[in-house]
Amino acid sequence: GLPAHLTAINNGILFVDTANRLGKISLVNKTMNPTVSGTEKLTSVDDLITYNNNLYVLTSKAQQIIKMRPQGDGYEAGTAWITARNSDISQATAMAVDGDIYLINSDKITRFSSGHESALELAAIDPPLLAPTAIWTSFESKNLYLLEPSENRIIVYDKQGKFIAQYLSDAFHDGRDL
Repeated sequence: GLPAHLTAINNGILFVDTANRLGKISLVNKTMNPTVSGTEKLTSVDDLITYNNNLYVLTSKAQQIIKMRPQGDGYEAGTAWITARNSDISQATAMAVDGDIYLINSDKITRFSSGHESALELAAIDPPLLAPTAIWTSFESKNLYLLEPSENRIIVYDKQGKFIAQYLSDAFHDGRDL
């Protein structure tokens, strides 16, 4: 299958294809190879990201994030990372990690800290947040960045939900990721 989701790793890219198989692209050797993991057994793979050498896989159908630790040249089958949640995350489409994990969950952001859902109320904006497709943050960043191509914008909030800025451009209409 074709690559569906990807994340950067040292000297390469990890990707999952449309059949939920994990692969690795080496930018040094210019090769692409399958990688052992448990992604093929998941009911869905809606996003993936690496953080502290671990692979986190969003599986919305199971309403779970699977944490996979490195094992040999691949990753272990993984364990459920979410241990307590109040929200339905079956519509979650993307995630960002900074120690906490932030999910785009329909028209809102759901935050998890150490596997537990943690309240995050985003300040209202005009027009309202309708359909964000990508989210980005890092441990070093104080902010969350949301891409909303349907509104031709990138919205910036701090990690407590305070509105910081909104950037508008027709170029964002074709945006796919941050």
